[in-house]
Amino acid sequence: MDIRTLDSIFDSVEIEPDYLRNLIGKVLSIINKPDLTFGTIFEGRIFGNIGLVTWDSEIHLDSKKMKFRGDEIAMAVVAHELAHYHLGHY
Repeated sequence: MDIRTLDSIFDSVEIEPDYLRNLIGKVLSIINKPDLTFGTIFEGRIFGNIGLVTWDSEIHLDSKKMKFRGDEIAMAVVAHELAHYHLGHY
């Protein structure tokens, strides 16, 4: 999945590592719901968490912590945070 596709699903994408971009692509292909949209997604260090959704609908993911735990757990974290956003759990 390229950044143009991610930009069409998210309001904005601020992701540098290809590792996280590829994980998000895999999760979205499994979800396979092209009509879903999500808020802004950011990659960076998060103290005390691997991922979170803020009260203002930003999705934050820590790819360094995810990579340490392996792809399957990292994909579960991405799906979990996207579900929080989709369900309005901020």
